[in-house]
Amino acid sequence: MSDIMKFKDFLDEVTRRLPLFLTQYELNKIHVEEVCKNNGIICTSLVVSLRNENMSPSIYMDCFYELYRQGTSIENIINKIVYEYENARKEMSNSDIVLPNKDNVKDKIFMRLVNYERNKTQFEDCPLVPYHDLAITFRYLVKNDENGIASAIVRNKDLEEWDISNEQLYDIAKDNTRRLFPPELRRLDDMLREYDENIDIPEDSGLHILTNQQHINGATYMVYEDIIKEFAQNNNSDVYILPSSIHEVLLLPAKEDINKANLEEMVKEINEYVVSPLEYLSDTVYKYDLREFCVKI
Repeated sequence: MSDIMKFKDFLDEVTRRLPLFLTQYELNKIHVEEVCKNNGIICTSLVVSLRNENMSPSIYMDCFYELYRQGTSIENIINKIVYEYENARKEMSNSDIVLPNKDNVKDKIFMRLVNYERNKTQFEDCPLVPYHDLAITFRYLVKNDENGIASAIVRNKDLEEWDISNEQLYDIAKDNTRRLFPPELRRLDDMLREYDENIDIPEDSGLHILTNQQHINGATYMVYEDIIKEFAQNNNSDVYILPSSIHEVLLLPAKEDINKANLEEMVKEINEYVVSPLEYLSDTVYKYDLREFCVKI
């Protein structure tokens, strides 16, 4: 184990040797960047830029370092990095990427729900709307195709440039989110059996999953209380809202035999042992009150 390089030394070695594997390109610069992701998680990326080309794919390095620690040689790792780099170039070349401007931005802004406390530092210069212990943030859709979704955070300076107020931003984003990423509400057992038909979930559990059709950042639909209101009315009951991750929430009719404290303990355990830190939303169990038509903690 003493021969294992530290992460910084590993990055230096990859950066030094990578040009020998990219001789077909006219390299401008290879450098390392730290990227702050959701919940303040820092990821390290390797950025390869070429002369006379604006396209600079980023390759996240944490997983490659783990391969190195498990015994994969530096040469094999660099071959994998080159393969990923060339795939990223191909995807970027084939993608219809549209940068924001005052004319097209209103069709591209959408909402994303995140944990407030874990993201408040990185969102100091960004518009957001507090929502209980969470925050509604705003992003600009760069691309949405078979290769995935790419977006950029909306910052206060963007609103000034686009001449959009915070109130307009929220209204635009709420409409666009529903159009760009339509909601999906299904029984949890039905959805899970699509992945494993033998999975053991009681059919009368009442659990439903609320997300979007892309199943990416679908917990945002917790903000659309009209969807939860209809679910509550159909079940003639208040509804517990369990934050499964940033990608979905679970809806559960609030029957008398259900203990909220037990649900909170279950959510905390799942967050600790199952949900990745990057996808964490909250430990809080929320409740939709059918009499007052609102979500409470």
